[in-house]
Parts: sequence; C-alpha cells; structure tokens
Amino acid sequence: MRDLFAHEGGNLLSALSFSLVPYLSLIVHESARKLRHVDPAALALLSPEVAAISARSRHSLKLFEDTKCGIDGQLGYFRDEILPPHSERFLNNTWLWLARRLEADLGLYCYGGRLITTTHAATFHPGIEPKKLIAEGAGPYTKATFEEYGQYFGALGARLDSSGEDTFIKHLNAAELDDPSDVSQ
Repeated sequence: MRDLFAHEGGNLLSALSFSLVPYLSLIVHESARKLRHVDPAALALLSPEVAAISARSRHSLKLFEDTKCGIDGQLGYFRDEILPPHSERFLNNTWLWLARRLEADLGLYCYGGRLITTTHAATFHPGIEPKKLIAEGAGPYTKATFEEYGQYFGALGARLDSSGEDTFIKHLNAAELDDPSDVSQ
C-alpha cells in the first residue's frame, strides 16, 4: 500500500487498487479468523457487512476452485449477477437509438499492451454486490467500505510510513497503462 501512493491519482492508481483488493481481503479475512481465537474484541473493528465483503473478495481469488459453487456456479454468477447490472448501467443510455450500437459495457485495462483487468473482473473481485458497486453514486459506499479496511489494518499496526524494500508497484510506469478501452460484451 505504501508504494501504491507513488502513483497517486490517475488510471494506474485505480487499476492497481481494484487489482489488489482481493489480496487485501485475504489478509483481512485470514487475520479475522485468527483474531476470533486470540483477541475477539478486535473483531469489533469490522462491521458484519464488511466482514462478509472481505470474505467474498478473498474467495474470488480461487475463482473456479470454489467447492460450493464450482465452475458452473461461478459462470452463473457472472452471467446472472455481474453482466445484467453492467448492461443496465452502461447500455441504452442515449436517446438516439442509432447510437446505441456504439455503447459499451466492458472496460479493458492494459499495461504495456497486455490486458491486466476488465471492469467485469473489477466488479467481481472487491466482494461488494455488483448492483451496489456500479450503481450511480456508489463512490461514498465503496470508499467507506475500504476506509474500514484501512482502519482495521491500522489497528493491527500497519503503517504507510514504514520503510522497506520497494515493491514492484513502485516501479510501474503510469505511461505504460494504456487508455482504457470500452467494448460491448
């Protein structure tokens, strides 16, 4: 997280943030499991809603290894829970029906010409319900969710002013992130 701030602002920060969320969620989820046994009072730092969000996000790292859903369940989740809200939010927004063919509901993010994420993946990995995440005006809700993550990490002793070796994130070049492109799914 410390090195993420080297890229403050711009599309690179956004793409990196959404790509890192499942790993941050892994830390939240696994540490909370341990805290239940070591210091149950510390779990008060996480609201039940954010604890559930972090669990869903952590589980997204497994994608097709989810033993409860399986591959068919995950494909169904994309088909039934992610694609419809994207289409509803980003398609049929113009009054000129001829222009509707030009609308797009899938954003592609590439770094150095290589695909690194999509808006569908960025909707899946944070663990927030897709309709809530991409709703008009969802920014404050999303911000509050991840501020709670930050408060949790801070209470566990994490610091942004810590020293240490630079990570690969600090060495990324914002100029290598291609402008996001939008396509129809």
